[in-house]
Amino acid sequence: MNLLTDSLPAGITIDGGFYPIVTDYRAWLRFSMLMQSDKTGEEKTVGMLSMLKGKLPPRFEETISAILAFYTGGEPAEEQGTPRAETHASRIYDFAYDSGLIYAAFFQQYGIDLQRAEFHWWQFKALFNALSEDTQFMKVVGYRGMDLSKIKDKTQREFYSKMKKQYALPIPQSEKEQLSKIEQALLNGGDLTGLI
Repeated sequence: MNLLTDSLPAGITIDGGFYPIVTDYRAWLRFSMLMQSDKTGEEKTVGMLSMLKGKLPPRFEETISAILAFYTGGEPAEEQGTPRAETHASRIYDFAYDSGLIYAAFFQQYGIDLQRAEFHWWQFKALFNALSEDTQFMKVVGYRGMDLSKIKDKTQREFYSKMKKQYALPIPQSEKEQLSKIEQALLNGGDLTGLI
């Protein structure tokens, strides 16, 4: 799919049948947040299927793959990586937590008011992925993703360590609970089996 020459898709094709899909970027942002949440696999599957308009395709696995391919911008899910519950440490942005920074970045760079804008999900992704390092959002993302072990200068390493802590994403409740269980097991000489 070429954003410059092809029309944006309005659905998915399964076994030769066309199935309309929600294309609004806000719905896909909610979808992304759902995939990152602590919801059950069943709840996430229901959320995926709710992205379709009308009747569901007959083939479940192909449908899920097609929805995930739409989510990733047309790439097969296995090439892009499926939405999954990432560990807190690996995340460098969160659509919910960073919503204000993302809103400001779009306004700063493109003059786009995301409260008024109507975009196809793929248009939003293209603009989002091209955000400049001049925006505060991308600066924060840079701090979060900084590999401190690669910084040789002590002063710079201390600065980036401070920024990384200052702009860290909050730890999800499920991870807090898991860390608490591990801490209790370690303090009480308990068994870590099944906790790590």
